Amino acid sequence: NNLCQVRITPWDPDNTVQIDEIYTELFWVRDKKKPSGKKQEKLDDYSDILKELKSNRILVYGIPGIGKSTFAKKIAIDWARGKKENLKKFDLLLMIPLRNVCYSKTFQNMLIEAKLFPAEDQKLVDALIRYILEHKDKVLLVLDGFDEYSAGEETPVVSRVWMGDELRDCFVILTTRPIREDDVKRYSSAQFQIKGFDHAQIKEFSMKFLEDEQEVQKFLDYIKIHKLKEIAEIPLLLLMLCLIWKEKDREGLPEAKVHLYSDFIQTLLNHMAAKDADEEVKSIKGYGGDLEQVGELAFNALLNNSLEFDYEHFPNELLSSKLIRVGVIQIVKLFSAKPKKMVAFLHKSIQEFLAAWFIIHKILPSAKDNVTCIPTINSTRKIVDLLEVLKFVCEWSPEGSKAVQQHLASLRTNQNPPKDVQTETPFLKDLPSDDKRLSKLSLECFITTPSQFKGEVYPSLLKSLTGVLIIPDTLLPHVANGNFVKSEVLPESVLFDFHRRPSPKDRDHISSIMDDLNAVIVSSRGETKASDFVRRQVKTDILASLLLKRSEDKMYLYFSQIANVDVGTLRELAMPAPATFSHTRANHEDVKVGDRAAKMDWQTRQHCFSLAKKIDIENLEGDVIHIISNVLPLLSRPREIVLRNLKESSVSQETGRVVSGMNMTECLTRLKLHKICLTEKSLPVLANALQNACNLQELVLSENQLGSSVRCLAANLRHVQQLTILELSDIFMEHAAFSDLADSLRHVPGLEVLSVSRNQLGTSILDLADNLEYVPRLTRLELRETHMDEDGGRAL
Repeated sequence: NNLCQVRITPWDPDNTVQIDEIYTELFWVRDKKKPSGKKQEKLDDYSDILKELKSNRILVYGIPGIGKSTFAKKIAIDWARGKKENLKKFDLLLMIPLRNVCYSKTFQNMLIEAKLFPAEDQKLVDALIRYILEHKDKVLLVLDGFDEYSAGEETPVVSRVWMGDELRDCFVILTTRPIREDDVKRYSSAQFQIKGFDHAQIKEFSMKFLEDEQEVQKFLDYIKIHKLKEIAEIPLLLLMLCLIWKEKDREGLPEAKVHLYSDFIQTLLNHMAAKDADEEVKSIKGYGGDLEQVGELAFNALLNNSLEFDYEHFPNELLSSKLIRVGVIQIVKLFSAKPKKMVAFLHKSIQEFLAAWFIIHKILPSAKDNVTCIPTINSTRKIVDLLEVLKFVCEWSPEGSKAVQQHLASLRTNQNPPKDVQTETPFLKDLPSDDKRLSKLSLECFITTPSQFKGEVYPSLLKSLTGVLIIPDTLLPHVANGNFVKSEVLPESVLFDFHRRPSPKDRDHISSIMDDLNAVIVSSRGETKASDFVRRQVKTDILASLLLKRSEDKMYLYFSQIANVDVGTLRELAMPAPATFSHTRANHEDVKVGDRAAKMDWQTRQHCFSLAKKIDIENLEGDVIHIISNVLPLLSRPREIVLRNLKESSVSQETGRVVSGMNMTECLTRLKLHKICLTEKSLPVLANALQNACNLQELVLSENQLGSSVRCLAANLRHVQQLTILELSDIFMEHAAFSDLADSLRHVPGLEVLSVSRNQLGTSILDLADNLEYVPRLTRLELRETHMDEDGGRAL
């Protein structure tokens, strides 16, 4: 039947072959979530996606042209022929292209719109639905092209099926582009990615079109020499390369996607001209008028998240267009309860190319203001939907790339008022998710800019990003290998956004970026090359904590947090706690001493730990506490300080240095010093510093011998009125100290958690009972082993 036939050349509708003659196995991987991040495992066969499933919602994603729709056809045909063992468990398989069912309100409508039966034969549809409902666990639905699906309803029928609100027991495979992957991932039990062709598969596929093995080898050599492997890995683009290769007779293949699509359409037009003896062979630019009109239709359809439009909206003057004859656009009959003609495109990527043609040749030249040159793309959602269009525009010309960056900059300004990045260091956790997404989209678009123009467009990228370059882990290789950050124009900051555990390859990429930026790191050794430091790191977890920030005309490497950093690295980077030089200058007019003081002050301010917002050290032992006492003073405005599990044998004198070295400011929100040998002598120093930490929300001092010094803490609680968590378990607290603490609760009305277990509180519990009215938000009160008497219990 038609599903088994694959059309090889768009200009010849009769040039079809059986799918098995052309189908080439793709490179598949399964996404596996682990505590260390996402891992990918290669599959031996595509049908393995149906092995060992805990649930029945399977997501298959891949970039445009990678073969998702061909896979959907292939699995349907293999099931019908009884080929794959994993498919034999299903008594029924339905393959539904979602672009054909956008207007379906119910599952029954979907079956009609999907053209499974003639529209007039309603009884067969009814019988099919009854069968599905009676045999749900034996039914496999293959829903192809979620990125091509648009519906006006808040929860359309496809979403209801995917979420399990309908047909929950049916097995469902959903294919989509990565850009829509996040919309559906949370409802899937397993995610699989089609990676495209490896080298052997590229050769196998090419053999089916070029036939002669010697010719194929020349073709593959050309791809290797001209670095076209990334294009050749994508089946649709490899098909275009093969057709253009045959047409151009090895004159040369385009090295950019945008030129590949242009040459592909030119090839279609050439074939049409060759068929018509009287037809003049014209350049694609000779059809510019038609392409602009069709491009506008393509653009407007994409804005409405549609891949087709009503035939009645198709201009009459285009009915005789050569673009219809060669198959770039097609007039089709929509087979539904209300049959009608529609205009569709050969492939979604062709539609996106035509939309980009319209932007380049019509919108940009007529735009009065480049800043808002594409006003209809007015939200992050629209940017996501039209990302491939914008990539084509960026690849087309430097002017197109600049226009896209300027437009994204205006969109960011409208959504988030500009901030002074010169004075405030941005951190990933502080940035709105929409802002981070826009930054990634800006970088993705920029990366498609031709290499020879990247230097020209790079300042526009930085302006679009307000100077803050966020590099997601997925784009690290592109940034490192592109070397475009090696520029006279420096970013204000560079942030590395990891959603998985960093790898040794990531370390190499980050080192390369730091070399391009001539970045330095300031540590106890003074100023050294940042890339050398990064290359020495064996434990790559540290990479997720790094950032770069510009100071004057130099990029400095900093830590955003100190966590998962090994002792050796801490020792290497930490300098002795800075001494006070003021008295030395006053008593001795010694210029050298003054110079040393200035240098020490500069080192402290530029030190790689100075911007760290969090320090989290576990299992303190040996000389680690001494190292930490040198590290803490270097953190100028930490938000979280977490130190725990110091061994009993540790010297309390070092603990005193730790406490006195902490910079407690209004930035501090969490302070956890659990079992670190904090003593009655050192607690007052800490308590008195609370007056500087007015935004503190969590204070944990459990398992330290604090005794009566808690009274000093109680006296200073009035400075931390934002406190929500206070944990003071097993601190040798006395009755009088707890009474003072209970009286001070009136200063922390937002307190939600109070833990005072394993303290001999006795009758002082009555004071707590008297003051509970001042903490109405308290939801957890821990009083284990407090020697509470009956009066105290009744009072509580």
